[in-house]
Amino acid sequence: MNIHGVSGHPEPDSEHPPITASSPPTPKLKISPRLNRWSMARALRSGVKIDRPKHNSPRRQVTEEEDADRKTTSNIDGGGDDVEITAGKSLYLVSDGTGWTAEHSVNAALGQFEDFMLNRGSSVNTHLFSWVEDEEKLIEIIKQAAKEKAMCFYTLANPSMSKSAKQACDQHGVLSVDILGPIIEGIASHLGVSPSGLTRGAQGRVKTLNDAYFKRIEAIEFTIKQDDGTLPENLSKADIILVGVSRTGKTPLSTYIAQKGYKVANVPFVMGVEPPKTLFEVEPRKVFGLKIELVVLQAIRRTRAKTLGVDREAENNYSGFDLVRRELDFATRIYAKNPGWALIDVTNKAIEETAAVILRLYHDAQVNAQGLKVGFYGKTCPQAEGIVKKIVFAAMKKAPTLGAPLLRMFFHDCFVRGCDGSILLDLPKNQTEKNAVPNLSLRGFGIIDDSKAALEKVCPGIVSCSDILALITRDAMVALEGPSWEVETGRRDGRVSNINEVNLPSPFDNITKLITDFRSKGLNEKDLVVLSGGHTIGLGHCPLMTNRLYNFTGRGDSDPSLDSEYAANLRKKCKPTDTTTALEMDPGSFKTFDVSYFTLVAKRRGLFQSDAALLDNSKTRAYVLQQARTHGSTFFHDFGVSMVKMGRIGVLTGRAGEIRKVCSVAS
Repeated sequence: MNIHGVSGHPEPDSEHPPITASSPPTPKLKISPRLNRWSMARALRSGVKIDRPKHNSPRRQVTEEEDADRKTTSNIDGGGDDVEITAGKSLYLVSDGTGWTAEHSVNAALGQFEDFMLNRGSSVNTHLFSWVEDEEKLIEIIKQAAKEKAMCFYTLANPSMSKSAKQACDQHGVLSVDILGPIIEGIASHLGVSPSGLTRGAQGRVKTLNDAYFKRIEAIEFTIKQDDGTLPENLSKADIILVGVSRTGKTPLSTYIAQKGYKVANVPFVMGVEPPKTLFEVEPRKVFGLKIELVVLQAIRRTRAKTLGVDREAENNYSGFDLVRRELDFATRIYAKNPGWALIDVTNKAIEETAAVILRLYHDAQVNAQGLKVGFYGKTCPQAEGIVKKIVFAAMKKAPTLGAPLLRMFFHDCFVRGCDGSILLDLPKNQTEKNAVPNLSLRGFGIIDDSKAALEKVCPGIVSCSDILALITRDAMVALEGPSWEVETGRRDGRVSNINEVNLPSPFDNITKLITDFRSKGLNEKDLVVLSGGHTIGLGHCPLMTNRLYNFTGRGDSDPSLDSEYAANLRKKCKPTDTTTALEMDPGSFKTFDVSYFTLVAKRRGLFQSDAALLDNSKTRAYVLQQARTHGSTFFHDFGVSMVKMGRIGVLTGRAGEIRKVCSVAS
């Protein structure tokens, strides 16, 4: 995302076309020194071509007023408030096609030099020359590159053209890189086949106007019509929906993704205006919320207001600190009510970076869900979720401590063979997952059996036990005043449960082991720290703590990462040989799902070694401290998102597995 509104595409409006090598010169804008250096680097990463006048352009007479103004704005590191964007090094990109490969390869490489450009106030001008299929035109371009002392990158499929480019660059002293040549040679060697040497537009190539082409055109047309909340009745037809406050980059991001063939709609969040109802009726996995830091958004809006030439009052109404804060709070409240949406922080990210994250999450959801969807039983057993919820709430009212073991049960089920209900099975010789040591303290199997029995009366053979467990877990958290999320259903039940396959993350694990275990299941560091927040409910027992209290390194010492006062208090409850005493994981509120867990961990009062380990990684530590500082501002939302992700691990759908009649017995 480009957030500066200078030398790039702030949020493409019809009156602000992209800058290209052939565009007429644009008026020079004055911006702060830091923003100038920053924006130039960001523009490069966004794929923007920052042009400068050619050497042979006629010079007009500079007035005294302009000369004085230039002198006051020419020192990048000096005391002036404004600077003028200056020319930098030139890169020539030459292609016999669209130039997409050359452009994106070079922009990716330029991202590695962003710090240099920021610190030195330097810029790089990229000039793209596409559809160069004539040798005379090629030589002319290279001669011009020599005059400007530019570096040349080329992607030329025709071996003769590629050879000519190399010879001309050497002859005129132009530093050059053949991007495509080594790749073609490598593939040719590997396949044992010679390349065709045909350019993109040559006869004999596969027709360019194929189904993929028309799909992209259709996606672009759809996206243009759906910009900025237009035609909300069509949101259900979109592949991807972007939401967020003004100037979070929704429009350029939509356009960029649409060019890859995805139908994208974007909906702005305007304070005091309720979003369209249709937004909340689409599948949550389609919706991506864009977040941004307050101070950065304010700076973007200020710059935008200045470029539009609005007066001071209008600028304050658009970019005032309090107004921007209230708008972001408004968006945060909407996000909190829709935990199934993925949230993307676009602060200081280029459009390509954000788009890559969105598309990865989109495809992960498509692939990992494997047929799962919210409301899977809408037609076959519409009462299913209501029946389960009624049973869960009644049970939790009598025994609120069941919440923690039910949550652990779902976690332990998904982390072994996937979310297939294998933890519920009873098989001969007690060799099932249920009999493994980490699962011996699980409770709540009766709630699952009662739910299954009730559903079999209403819609026999329809609802799987693995889906029942997923629904019960969500409803149990809600009963404890915790988060709610839309549960994807459509799982089928596994037939195998083996005690020897139980290898779960342990309370004794360090951060490296925890991250490795979670990544193996498709979960990242954020999922790890968020799901660890489930320790806000439930109990631990002394055997899980005694090593931290009495013999942490084998020398009769305690864990130095444990707060000394908290450790002294725990020693009063747990003696070295105690095997039965229960300890509250979140003292004072272990029966209520709240956010105080992160405050305890931040104070080095996490009960388990795995809790303390969250402070040993920069990403997990940052999340802990953020939630502690903001009183868990995003925790409930994040927990729902991570639970949905975990619920997709290794699911069985379609004709795989079975639908058990009794959850403890496989057919």
